[in-house]
Amino acid sequence: MDYDITRWLPTGIAAIRHPVAMMSSHFQFLSRSQADEAVAQVQGIGVDAIAVEARGADPAAPATVVSAAVARWRHIDIIVNNAGTWEDYNFKDMTYEPWERQLHANTTCRLPGLRGMQGAIALARELGHKYNATLNCISPGPIGTELWAQSTQDPEMSKAWQSSIQSTPAAPQVGEVDDIAQIVAFLSEESSRWVTGMVVSANGGLMFD
Repeated sequence: MDYDITRWLPTGIAAIRHPVAMMSSHFQFLSRSQADEAVAQVQGIGVDAIAVEARGADPAAPATVVSAAVARWRHIDIIVNNAGTWEDYNFKDMTYEPWERQLHANTTCRLPGLRGMQGAIALARELGHKYNATLNCISPGPIGTELWAQSTQDPEMSKAWQSSIQSTPAAPQVGEVDDIAQIVAFLSEESSRWVTGMVVSANGGLMFD
C-alpha cells in the first residue's frame, strides 16, 4: 500500500463507528492538509478522529501516535500499519535522498516481521494470547491512487501494465481505494474475531500467477 491510500482508509474504519487516529507524515505523500481533510470526512459521519503529525523515518513516531490516541480515547483497539511507496529511478540517477525515503517507507515504517503468510502466522502466534489480538495482512495489487497515476504517466510503463490490467479476472481495471478500505474495516470489526495470521490478496485475481 502507499501513503495515498492512507488518506482514505480512515473512512473505511469509521464505517464501523470506531474512532480513528492517523499519522500525518512528513513524507511527501501525505501532507497535513490531506490528513485534516480525512479527519473532516470521518468527523462528518459522526466518528471522532485526530491527525497526529510525525515523521515516518523517526523511530519515536509510533510512540507519538500511540500517546496521542491514548490521551484522546484512553486505549487502542485497532492498529492499521500502512506504509509504502515507490519512486522509479534508473540506477545511475538514484541519489541518497529517494533511496532513504523508500527504505524507511517500505521497511522501517512497516511492522517488522509482517512479510507474507509465514510472517503473519508468526506474529499472530507470538502476539495473539499476549495481547488478546488478531493479526492479519492485506496484500493489494495496483490501486487507483494519485501515486499510481503518477507512476503510469510514462507511456511505456502504462503500456506494460495495460495487458495485465485488462486480463484481471474480477474486472479489467485497477482496484479502488474503497476495495481495500472495506477489507480493513472487516478485519477491524468483531465479526472477524476468528480470522488471524492470514494474508488477504486484494488484487482482483491479477496476482494469481
